[in-house]
Amino acid sequence: MQEFQVGKTLAIAPITFYAMGFIVRPMCTSALSEEFGRQYIYKASLLLHLVFTVVAASARDFRTIAVGRAVSGLVGSPAATKIPEDKLAVPLFLLYGLGGAAAPEIGPVIGESIVASYGWRSTFWLTAILVGICLLAMSFVPETYEPEIRRKMLNLPHENWRKTLGPAFVRPFRILIAEPIIFPTTLIVTMSQVVIFILYDGFPIILQENYGFSTYQVGLAFLSLLLGTLLTAPTLAFLNRRKRPVVDTVPEDSLDGAMVAAIIFPTSLFW
Repeated sequence: MQEFQVGKTLAIAPITFYAMGFIVRPMCTSALSEEFGRQYIYKASLLLHLVFTVVAASARDFRTIAVGRAVSGLVGSPAATKIPEDKLAVPLFLLYGLGGAAAPEIGPVIGESIVASYGWRSTFWLTAILVGICLLAMSFVPETYEPEIRRKMLNLPHENWRKTLGPAFVRPFRILIAEPIIFPTTLIVTMSQVVIFILYDGFPIILQENYGFSTYQVGLAFLSLLLGTLLTAPTLAFLNRRKRPVVDTVPEDSLDGAMVAAIIFPTSLFW
């Protein structure tokens, strides 16, 4: 705020734009990956994410950093991942979800320490370095989308993209609205992510201005969120183990964790 001479409301715009892109991108790239394969989408996304992270890191005015963060969120958010349909599905899904939930809570702990020592731009440069490493590693990963693998093996041309991209883009939104289980689940996940991003902005303001926390201490405050996230793993494992003896299970049998969270989550906010 001091460097760019902006108020508190405008100062949170970059993270707001990042979150908006973070939400929109997976539904769009899922359609593109179905038509062109995952490798092209992942590599292009990582490259653009790297470029616009560097743009934000080297910004000399507030508009540039806002645009850089908006595009970074749009191209750098995670894509939907296929979970194997076997006995490893539950632990892999749990590990994937735990990593996605814990990463936004570990980030502020590390980031605030870097900001306190080297300034806020250093966090963007570190992110750019890590994205560059991921892009380099992705260069050696083969295509994993089965229809695209078969198409290349048979040397078949792509279908007319003008006819296929339209329905592919519409499909995620149609599923979101038409499927009874998808929309409420999306609302729950959205609310939890909204709370996380609110805490991103709220912790520094509340803890520094009202309680005199240093930048490093503000980062340590996010460890409380990380602790709660880590506790979900054994809790969900315990609930899932209780259901294991049952032979004929239905999807609703996996909602025990969500029902517990539905009580604890709003209670924690009031607390």
